[in-house]
Amino acid sequence: MKGTYKNFLLLFVALLYIASTYKVREFSTLFTSGLTLARGSGCKMMGLTDRFPGMQLENHVTANFTDVTEMTCSIKCFLIDMCQSYNYNETTRFCQASNSTRFQHIIDFHNKSGVTYVGTKNKCVPGACPSDKICRPDFTSDSFRCIDVNAKEPCAEAPCQNEGLCANLPDYSDYTCTCKKEFTGKNCEKEMTACDSQPCANGGACKATAEQPGYICACLSGFEGDACQNKVRTGHNCSLHFLNKSISNYIELKSPISSPLQQYTISLWFKISLTVDNGQIFLTFLFISNEKGQAFALMFGKSTFGKLMGFGGGEILNSEKLPSTMDFDGNWQHLTLTYDSKASVLYRNGAVDIKTLSASDLPIISGGNITIGRNPRDHRSSLIDHIAGLNIYDVVLDQSAIEQLFNGGCAATGIISQAPLVSWYNITARPPQGAIQVDCAIDCA
Repeated sequence: MKGTYKNFLLLFVALLYIASTYKVREFSTLFTSGLTLARGSGCKMMGLTDRFPGMQLENHVTANFTDVTEMTCSIKCFLIDMCQSYNYNETTRFCQASNSTRFQHIIDFHNKSGVTYVGTKNKCVPGACPSDKICRPDFTSDSFRCIDVNAKEPCAEAPCQNEGLCANLPDYSDYTCTCKKEFTGKNCEKEMTACDSQPCANGGACKATAEQPGYICACLSGFEGDACQNKVRTGHNCSLHFLNKSISNYIELKSPISSPLQQYTISLWFKISLTVDNGQIFLTFLFISNEKGQAFALMFGKSTFGKLMGFGGGEILNSEKLPSTMDFDGNWQHLTLTYDSKASVLYRNGAVDIKTLSASDLPIISGGNITIGRNPRDHRSSLIDHIAGLNIYDVVLDQSAIEQLFNGGCAATGIISQAPLVSWYNITARPPQGAIQVDCAIDCA
């Protein structure tokens, strides 16, 4: 009874070893009773019950294993398709898997001190096949096959590398390798890395590393996290919510425009809800200033008019009033302003709202810093509520392109061929100051 319990305990340990060492897909059950090995219901059953201490089978070795226990030797024989017996030296821990048994080749069965022969009793007995055939037992059906003497067995050339275990297909047309868990490939030739499990989501590129978790992911734009599993909570698909009217709430970009613009297009989305009917409450969407003290501001007020303002030396140099039908009713609206030396045109929701008769007094955007949401020179004119999709182009867009921007919605980007000089993606990539929330669940309705 104690011996039986010991056998089962040894087998359980061996099973853990095999499971942790090889990626064995079809290895479903394994048990011992007089060293009988089996896998699966109706699958391979191989009884290694023919045991002779002090004997070995010579000239039929198909694989060698060093520094293994006899239990491991028997399991490796079971996993090798051609193995029918093994020779094991307990002193040297050396295992030889053979593709025959003493019954088929009694003349090769010899005395050998320190070695134990363990084989199967199967249907391949002398006379089972003609003299020009080789008998191969079928341990799944308790039968045998007769194959040509000169037939090339795929596993005969030991194609499996890195201690992979080879198995011929039933028709001997090919072979499969059962690899140790560190290796993969048809011949177990490729060392596996953490990247083989494809841990990087959303198109991220994986690079194997020596440090845990064994890889790093280079994420595509718009995604972040160790495995690129999270959407970036800033960028062109998000709006900025200015929670209250404060000069402390703003986003600033340092020198995004390198030189003065002689023509430009400003495109943005906003939704504003003002409960106080006061025409002096101006909302600054955009403020651009340079090192010379010159500045440009785009502002709108509750009394439904806007202003383009130019500053210099601390004073207002020019101011163009833009009468408009802008609604501060909490609905999303699209605003586009184009400017060149001939005229300035204001578009609302893709259509022309007003067209100035003269642009001579309108300011030119100078190279410098950009501030979104406040006028540093006027604490009364900070932005409140939502803004999205603010892009500045260094060309005058035609009405067709402006209509595309409007029809694309407040979360759209890249829908026209012209790339912006200053993009909303770059704006929202900057850390917001003050009471500003990033809202990526934009509803343009």
